[in-house]
Amino acid sequence: MPTDMEKNLIRGPSNVITQDFLLLEKMLAVLDSMEGNRLLSMTDISRTTGIPKTTCQRLLQALQRHHLVHQEGRYYGLGSRIFSYVFSNIYLLPMAGLARPVLRQLRIDTGISAALFVRQGAFRVAVAVDEGPQGGTHYLDVGQVGVIYAGSPSKVLMAWLHKAERDSILSELQWVPITQRTPRSKEVFEQCCREIRNKGYAVSLGEREPTAFSISVPITDHTNRVVAALGITGPIEQYSDQNLQVWLPVLQETGRTLSTKLREQNPH
Repeated sequence: MPTDMEKNLIRGPSNVITQDFLLLEKMLAVLDSMEGNRLLSMTDISRTTGIPKTTCQRLLQALQRHHLVHQEGRYYGLGSRIFSYVFSNIYLLPMAGLARPVLRQLRIDTGISAALFVRQGAFRVAVAVDEGPQGGTHYLDVGQVGVIYAGSPSKVLMAWLHKAERDSILSELQWVPITQRTPRSKEVFEQCCREIRNKGYAVSLGEREPTAFSISVPITDHTNRVVAALGITGPIEQYSDQNLQVWLPVLQETGRTLSTKLREQNPH
């Protein structure tokens, strides 16, 4: 799961848009407080956001009218419109549909969680997940957003871009280390990208979540463009060079299978 620091980076102010929209920021604060499909009272929302109750009430009424919030008695949660956005943009992606049975087999073959990621601007999004046993720890959700400069899926999605495009994306973000193992600069990240292109895969050990590792390979379309990253992840104590040698061939073969399925769906 994203740390509080990463959530702040994802939701933080853009370096491009400098004007503050106070009302919009308050509405977003209300919606953010309900993350995780939580039901909260107005008192809870006011305490979490720091917004006075009278203002919260007006915001909640406006959000309800547009189905961005729903009410159950004295509790409020995310509305149907929010979930319609998620389902229409993630669950209905053709690539996600192709990936689900492939991810299931990958999870069975490796014994750890498998996921497919795509890039959205300066972030990466999980569009399909098949979660394996993690010893009670939950790492992935469909729709989960992460920064683009940390974690093996992010690095795969960036490594095969033209350098000018990669530089443009990286120039938009705040470079904040999420853990002690997060790449510390654009120069270090660029070196990571060169190594990934040479090897054909990426490994991350505690770059986003200190207790997790991930291994990812690229997924390509009919033009041979990298359009997604296929990854496996689990508790960091499960990672070893020996396990990498077992998991990597399975992951690479699964990546080739998914790339082939994607090309067959869009032959031209």
